[in-house]
Parts: sequence; structure tokens; C-alpha cells
Amino acid sequence: METAAADAIYDFVVEDVALSLLAPRSADALLDAWQENEEPPYWARIWEAAWGLCRYLYGTPAPGRLLELGCGIGAVGCFAAKLGWQVVMTDYQAEAIRYAAENLRRNGLAARLERADWRKFDPEGDFDLVVGSDILYDSTNHPILAPLLARFLKRGSAVVLADPGRPAALSFGAEREKEGWKIHLEFMDGPDSTVALYICESERGEYHD
Repeated sequence: METAAADAIYDFVVEDVALSLLAPRSADALLDAWQENEEPPYWARIWEAAWGLCRYLYGTPAPGRLLELGCGIGAVGCFAAKLGWQVVMTDYQAEAIRYAAENLRRNGLAARLERADWRKFDPEGDFDLVVGSDILYDSTNHPILAPLLARFLKRGSAVVLADPGRPAALSFGAEREKEGWKIHLEFMDGPDSTVALYICESERGEYHD
């Protein structure tokens, strides 16, 4: 994938881990051109939540298998792969998968990429950790996402969702706690604001120290 005029290279650095990421030069321009009958191109931006989630991953115990929901251009998935996780990166948008694949190649990393629709997604194998950054913004997706995450919890995975403090995320956490989920909140600094981490633990015990 060659760098086009509409693309730019960004230095993504968290702690002492550095990545070079290709992304659209202007995510705002893509959003301005968005048609209502299409999926919004939210994948094109490195969101604040990605930094917070990467800081969390930096401090986790020894890596295992990790699934990312909504990988976008691949910042979190590439970061996890560089830390040594066995990563499966997923997104609904084919264009996002294309950029994520290029960013893996650009940084000399390996991960599996899958285009995934949460309404009919059942990945093979078990995962130690399932993550997502800024995927709770649309409350209409919560009835689809919640049962998917519940399946992972039942399999023994931990789930960590990073969010910059959107009301929809607070609502998601509150509803899940009513359903009996055990959710612990942690906070990590992003470049411009604090990121909330919704850590949903499995019945087999806590994942994070």
C-alpha cells in the first residue's frame, strides 16, 4: 500500500514503545463527505481512548491471546503485537482492515485480521483479553455488543473497554452491572484528557493486578 496524498504518517508513542502509523491525513474531511446510508468513517482517527488502552496493556502481566474489537487503523493492535501478544484485530469497515494491515507491515509485526460484524461474530479459539477503544459511543449498538462480550466472559476472557468519558459508555457500564457483571474502573492519561477503562472480569478470577 503506497502512501497517497490523502494519507499521513504519524508517530504513535506510548511509554517506550514507538510505532509509525499510516492514517488518512484528515479524518474530519472523511466525516464531512460521509453519506447517511454509509457507516461513519470513525476508524480513520487515532482516538484518545487508544492511548489509555495502550498504557493499560503496557502494565499488564505476561501477554497471551488478545482480540481487539473495532481496530480502526490498528494502533492498539499493533502496540499489543509489539508487546508480544498474539493478536486478532477486527473491524467492520474493510478500509480500516486495509490500513491496519499496512501498519502491521510498516512496523514489522504479525497479527490476524478479520472483518467482523458483531451481530454474527464468533471467533475461533479462546482469548485471555478482549479489548476495544471508544466502541461504546453509540448506545444503539449496546444490545448487540453486550451479549457478544458476555460470551467472552463466560469463556474466561477478561474484557477491557477504553472510553474518553462519553455518557453512552457510563450507561453501558451501569446496565451491565444491573445484569450482574463485575466491572472495575481504572483511569489512564491520554494526550489531552483522562481515559476511563471499564475492566470486566471473568468468573475464573481477576486478570489485572
